[in-house]
Amino acid sequence: MVRSVARKLYELDGTVIEQMASNLEPFPTWASPVFAYDKAAIRNPVKLKKDADIYISTGYSAYDCICFIRALLKKYNLDYRRGLRL
Repeated sequence: MVRSVARKLYELDGTVIEQMASNLEPFPTWASPVFAYDKAAIRNPVKLKKDADIYISTGYSAYDCICFIRALLKKYNLDYRRGLRL
């Protein structure tokens, strides 16, 4: 689910995730980055998209996934409570 949301948001506007990947930016209260160009920089890396050299960290709990999706939507200035369709 997290990868699916991240892929859709990347297609919507890749610059947000690209900037997070290049800065190795973690979300608030998280110690490690979620996106990176270097798969060694994140936990359990999986390529975000075949044609993008960005990796996404995986292996989080369900609660962490919910927090991650909310934080990512906030980063994109999208309100998940308004029936967002991705």
